Amino acid sequence: MSESEHPTSAALLDSTVAERFLKKNCDDLSQMTSITDAAAELLSKDKRNLTLVGLTELSDAAAKSLSKHKGHCLEPVSYTHLR
Repeated sequence: MSESEHPTSAALLDSTVAERFLKKNCDDLSQMTSITDAAAELLSKDKRNLTLVGLTELSDAAAKSLSKHKGHCLEPVSYTHLR
């Protein structure tokens, strides 16, 4: 999913949220319900744990990026829409 597909979604994990998480590790990612492809790519390169239990939408590209995550724990997500 592109950055512009859900520009106003309050629960969208976009590259801005991902970059803030990577810099400060203070955002609660578990509340995010969708993730952009760019954010998934950014997060996949980090080795910290990711708690993405709130995700309900995940594109093929985001899934591919997150599958490369090398952290200790990539929490399971409950998908309702795979795109």
